Amino acid sequence: MVTENLYLFLDESGDLGFDWTKKGTTPYFIITLLVCYDENTVKKIKSAVQKTLKNKVNHKKNKTRIMQELKGGSIELPIKKYFFMHLPAEGWGIYAITLDKRNIYPHLQSKAGKQKLYNFLSKFLISKINIPETLKSISLVMDRCKKIDDINDCNNYLRNEIFRILPSIKTVFDVTHEMSHKNHLLQAADLFCWGIFRKMMQNDSSWYEVFKKKVVFEEVYWPE
Repeated sequence: MVTENLYLFLDESGDLGFDWTKKGTTPYFIITLLVCYDENTVKKIKSAVQKTLKNKVNHKKNKTRIMQELKGGSIELPIKKYFFMHLPAEGWGIYAITLDKRNIYPHLQSKAGKQKLYNFLSKFLISKINIPETLKSISLVMDRCKKIDDINDCNNYLRNEIFRILPSIKTVFDVTHEMSHKNHLLQAADLFCWGIFRKMMQNDSSWYEVFKKKVVFEEVYWPE
């Protein structure tokens, strides 16, 4: 697909902890990119999230608690299917990488090591996108879950590495970190990321099967 602007939305599932005695530590860490090839597609996906929240999540009268966002682990499969049904047929794709944490070298299990690992995986995933020579800009929105120093480190790393793979030095690359409840596209990315995580952790592909045809790239990194 010919495009001048790319809109990327990055979310993750699982954790980067390595204390296997700690409850909740997961063997897998998954990063998912929702890639939109034009601004109109971004608007349509945003609309699908808004419709789902309005018509399926917060539709009951006198509901005391209003949900501000869609979360993969909080809504049932029929609601996820409703969301998918309202997505545009074209103009977007899913890229995902699953890290098998059981094979990670010890030096990457420190705080600094985990930050390097996260940055590398994010860059690796972005590098799998077919970037046309005519591309004018890339906008990357990441779920804001880091401290300011880690955000700056991540941004600097990604800018330096992404410019190495861009076909034109004139391409603008912008990175922002936003709270998911304020960004509908991050919520969409979360739904897809949760589906891949659920498939890996619980062998439950019920939601994944719904959207799998939109998966452009998927890989397990450092598998057993």
